[in-house]
Amino acid sequence: MSHVDSLVEQLRDLAGMLEDERPDWQQRQLMRRALDLVASALSLLDRELEELRATGGGADAQA
Repeated sequence: MSHVDSLVEQLRDLAGMLEDERPDWQQRQLMRRALDLVASALSLLDRELEELRATGGGADAQA
């Protein structure tokens, strides 16, 4: 499983937790964690995109 797949799985788990009835402070904690995971996923994807560009890979190289 890739790092991105792992982050997506964690986000799905958090989404399920957010659907449960929880006190407001727990909801805020879960939302903060979800946003941290989204930021991590975007950062990871950005690095992978930069690596592809640096090596000439991806759709740009095929065009």
